[in-house]
Amino acid sequence: MYEEVVKLLRNLKPKQQFIFATHNANFPVLGDAETITTCSASDDEIVISVGNIDDRACQASVISIMEGGPEAFERRKAIYQIWKADTADNKGAT
Repeated sequence: MYEEVVKLLRNLKPKQQFIFATHNANFPVLGDAETITTCSASDDEIVISVGNIDDRACQASVISIMEGGPEAFERRKAIYQIWKADTADNKGAT
């Protein structure tokens, strides 16, 4: 995804505008989206928020909607850090 799609989008971004509907955080986060529109719904209302990736409220929406919530995001982050440490340790073992 990152190597093929996100890098291509970042390369084309200065020349073109893209609009995506996605639950995949790779597009707005790694693609450095200028504007992110999020939508959440309950039985009583629909809430639409607009921001950019540098806005804390927008970051919270991305984590909540696209990353599965703060707990899931933090767990994934911890796992990735373990993997990164293991990879670094294994490079020295060869």
